[in-house]
Amino acid sequence: MKIKVLLAIILMLLIHNVHCNENIKNDLPKQKYLVFVEIRVDRIESLEEALELAEQEIEFCAQKVKEGVYECDYCMLGNKGMMIISASSHEEVLDILLESPIYHLYDFKIEALIDPQVALPRIVARYKKLIVSQ
Repeated sequence: MKIKVLLAIILMLLIHNVHCNENIKNDLPKQKYLVFVEIRVDRIESLEEALELAEQEIEFCAQKVKEGVYECDYCMLGNKGMMIISASSHEEVLDILLESPIYHLYDFKIEALIDPQVALPRIVARYKKLIVSQ
């Protein structure tokens, strides 16, 4: 009996923790992530599949731009592309990428972006501290 009560308490705590974490994520300001993608053509089964997935991806990307999730979305020469994604967390970026109809064809490189108006003053302040401490 004690084990069942203990398991019920643990389950309640886990559920509460998930809801708390979701609330925290939703309250976080959006960050920007630069996402480079490369489509692995060796993962495509047929030309028909490629055309169908391409049409789905065109609609998907247009919708993400319209929603403001993708700040921009570009193709690059070859089988590459890039987008800037607005998200509250790394996990949210992953969730957004997982929604793509061609996620299984992508190789990713993701970089977090920092506004230079925020980053540069911090860097300057740090160097000033280093100079003063010498």
